[in-house]
Amino acid sequence: MKASNFSARKKMKPGFIIGPEYVVLKNAGSLDAATLDIDLTYVENDHPKNPVNKSADETAANIAVTTLNYGGASILSLIPDLNADGIKDLYEMKNASLNTLAGIDSQSTKTFEMAVQCAANTTKQFQGDGITITINFTLNQ
Repeated sequence: MKASNFSARKKMKPGFIIGPEYVVLKNAGSLDAATLDIDLTYVENDHPKNPVNKSADETAANIAVTTLNYGGASILSLIPDLNADGIKDLYEMKNASLNTLAGIDSQSTKTFEMAVQCAANTTKQFQGDGITITINFTLNQ
């Protein structure tokens, strides 16, 4: 499996939601996969007129993961709430261990679904800050 981009470049403002977006994962091999690992990474991707440079981690911490499903079931509970604010965000998802999920049988598919929301209390200091997200899916035998 290879990385998949959810959407084209999106401008977000406080409260803005992207998704849910779907990726259909297919095991095109001849053997069943025992487990699936999901790895989210991101890099800073700021607008040239960015007035205050927030880090990629600071930006990601202001984007909540509101939907995270795999194979029709929520896996949002697998993301730890590191700052105990009751919100799971992209920074926390990057640091989560989303490994050893149920695999995909040979020649079968499962759907991955995700939606994110810019925090309603995001300040103007983040204006022009951005991140590019990559999600890698790895099937293991």
